[in-house]
Amino acid sequence: MKPTADQVWQAYLTANREDLYDTPLRKAIRHFIRGSVEALDGHLEELVTFHTIESAKSVFLRYCINNNYGSALSGIIGLGNDKDGTNADIINSILELQIEQHEPLPENITTMCKEIGMTEEELLVDCFEMNADNLRKWRADTLTIGELLLTQPNIILSSENCD
Repeated sequence: MKPTADQVWQAYLTANREDLYDTPLRKAIRHFIRGSVEALDGHLEELVTFHTIESAKSVFLRYCINNNYGSALSGIIGLGNDKDGTNADIINSILELQIEQHEPLPENITTMCKEIGMTEEELLVDCFEMNADNLRKWRADTLTIGELLLTQPNIILSSENCD
């Protein structure tokens, strides 16, 4: 399922309604949330796994950095004047660190799960708070990254991950 930019934006607003009601942040991130569809174009039909979620998160964060997310955010999050771009650089550096957290995941998630004493399903619930409907689809191997963007967009569009 390939969602549209408008569908992802609406799903994001629904998931974050209380946090984003007509705020400067909402205006600043709109471009990036809508752009996630283009950024993730090659991943939208992938079946959801812990690995594909983390990969999609990295791709989205890289898209944000490459499209001046730091500059868009620096003026509205209380970092003051950013004439020299230092604040934008700080924000982008934070995103780079978050990408580093998502990218070194092993291809074999089963081995990683054994090492930490969890199943992949437990990771999906504990790390991403995947809902019951999405878990059911995941178990049936029918949940795609594109569908996840529409049903629980924060799983991919939030930079947070499982520690």
